[in-house]
Amino acid sequence: MTPHDRMPMGFPPPPRCAPPCRLLAALAGHLLLIPIDLSAADGDPATPTQLPPLVVTGIDEPTAPSIQQAREDISNVPGGATVVDPSVYRQGTTGSISRLLNMVPGVFSEPQSGGQETRLSIRGSGISADDILGVIVLQDGIPINEGDGEADIEELDLGNIRYVEVYRGADALRYGGNGLGGALNLVSLTGKDVGPLSARLEGGSFGYHLEHVSAGGVEGPWDWIATIGDQGTNGYREHSAESAQRFIANIGYQLSHDWSNRVYLGYIAFERDYPDDLTKEQMEANPQQTDQDSISQDFYRHWYEARVSDKFSYVSGTRSLDIAASFNQRWWHESDPYNPGNPAGVWIYQSQGLAGDVTFVDRTALAGHDNQFTIGILPNAEVEPDHHYQNINGQAGPTIASDHTTATNIAVFAEDRYAVARQWSVVLGAQGVYARRTYEDTFPGSPDYDQESQQIFTGFNPKLGALFKPAEKIQIYGNVSRSFQAPSFDDLVQLQGPNPPLYPYVPLAAQKGTTVEVGTRSGMEGMEWDISLYRTWLRDELLNVYNQYGTPDTTVNATPTVHQGIEVGAELELLNLTDDRTGRAHHLVLEQSYTLNDFHFTDDPNYGHNRIAGIPINFYRARLIYQHPNGLYFGPTLEWNMSSYPVDNANSLDADPYVLLGARAGWVWNERLRVFVEGTNLTNKTYAAVVAPIQDARLSQDADPAIFRPGNGRSIVGGIEASW
Repeated sequence: MTPHDRMPMGFPPPPRCAPPCRLLAALAGHLLLIPIDLSAADGDPATPTQLPPLVVTGIDEPTAPSIQQAREDISNVPGGATVVDPSVYRQGTTGSISRLLNMVPGVFSEPQSGGQETRLSIRGSGISADDILGVIVLQDGIPINEGDGEADIEELDLGNIRYVEVYRGADALRYGGNGLGGALNLVSLTGKDVGPLSARLEGGSFGYHLEHVSAGGVEGPWDWIATIGDQGTNGYREHSAESAQRFIANIGYQLSHDWSNRVYLGYIAFERDYPDDLTKEQMEANPQQTDQDSISQDFYRHWYEARVSDKFSYVSGTRSLDIAASFNQRWWHESDPYNPGNPAGVWIYQSQGLAGDVTFVDRTALAGHDNQFTIGILPNAEVEPDHHYQNINGQAGPTIASDHTTATNIAVFAEDRYAVARQWSVVLGAQGVYARRTYEDTFPGSPDYDQESQQIFTGFNPKLGALFKPAEKIQIYGNVSRSFQAPSFDDLVQLQGPNPPLYPYVPLAAQKGTTVEVGTRSGMEGMEWDISLYRTWLRDELLNVYNQYGTPDTTVNATPTVHQGIEVGAELELLNLTDDRTGRAHHLVLEQSYTLNDFHFTDDPNYGHNRIAGIPINFYRARLIYQHPNGLYFGPTLEWNMSSYPVDNANSLDADPYVLLGARAGWVWNERLRVFVEGTNLTNKTYAAVVAPIQDARLSQDADPAIFRPGNGRSIVGGIEASW
């Protein structure tokens, strides 16, 4: 059954790209089996070459700053912030955002059902939400969040990334970020970064495949890049297949040395089957199974999105100005359970969203000292009509609810960083936030038919930070800040049932927090670290609560809560030995990431000082990679959830700790040909990658509620990348 078969009459089917994508997938399957004569490749294999980076950094220009510029900007932030270089990520499989961010401390990113959809939380933001909340996600500084704050990161092409900036907490103020989590800014490759043609093919366990082809170039003041990708898997679990096709392009024009403009185009078609969540007993007995309802009612999510953006940049001397605008059109079709205890049904909507960004930066010295002043505005709006239907064997039946929602967010921000002395700088910032949520019930069968609900949320977020540099490459920092998060429509419009099921608007307060953070980082050659300690006092935290079937049930404003933690990232070069014959070096590098998530209630009438359910407490990752001068690299990887953590707020049921062992190896033959193989969960450990937290497991109809989502078993993936 195709998505078109599932759509009710009158719902316009979106365009599809299945035939060419299937052809691309078939071609990739054959290419992966073709033996390659490496002796025919350019370069003499007898002459070893240093392992080169897998992503080329291009010429600096206003719309696309280099990774070196990003690192310099990060070094001036008095708080937790990281630049992710995709070159290491591309040494292994590149199938999900969790693979890209897995070594960033403070970031929890795990696949929801073993595929691309990711549960992503920074410092406990949206701690239990299926969608990304409390984090602003940007592409080249342009927000992709929906008008009510949610983000679906799967729409981004991870094979077309130059680098990623991760700003944790209030450090995201420079991008208008106002939520607890911060911001992710994914900076795209341009035509100046790539050759005329490149291709990457991956394939492996559970029918996983990825095909990615890019073409680009430079012609006078113009540059361009276009990529097409096809990705999918049969799934580790029953009824968990997924596929995604993406087309991404950007075209830049350098009007002069100071002025430039870039247009971004994107289209994605995404289809995923959902297995049911399992009880702990079911998961331990057979993690690949699913409840038969997920098959008979055909649980799935299909969405299609087209996006066009434009960014205009001006840089002259010490001043710069960015003006950006974005429009997106989305089609969404989702099938959820429909039974007396869980009448979610089929959900269909179309939405249109507009987003913008105007940011001015002045780096003119003040009183003889370095100074940087930033001011900007970030508006975002979305209109969305929703329709809910009975789920009859996976098809849309009679209408059970419909509504029309409008969301508006406007963030105005200003920040000044002043070097008070050679080793000291201070940062003072502030942000004003305006958010409006409007909901109209449009279902004639509803008791609230034709009634409108509206809430307006306003917030003010000051920030004060300081940065001390006791040595050239060592920094110590601290900051105090406020955060603010208005509820999304998934929070505000809550399923109530079962006879008949209703979707009323339930007013909620905005989440507000105060954070204190201290830390240190080093950029010394051979030894880098990034260590942050923070504590956040939250009021009216927005907590998503699931029912015993693992389906979102309600969102509540919690009593006062505390989020505190430790974030440690470290990279140590254990070996740097030069080969006297070739002048090239052997490298052995150990990367480590540790995160402590200590989130708990304070004097809650029901839960006292219990831990907030849904996220690991102690999480550690490491990889040890050896690189030979001839381009060979290999080494082990480790993921360790070090302790059990609660899956209900009553703390009566836990998810167990686990250790996942992996390894990767590859060979960069020359700058135009690379191959790799990677294994994950090599011991085939059964574990819960994600849980759907509930209030009290003891109150569910079953002593063991179905809220566990198993991670993938043993997996082997190989790939090849070539450029011309």
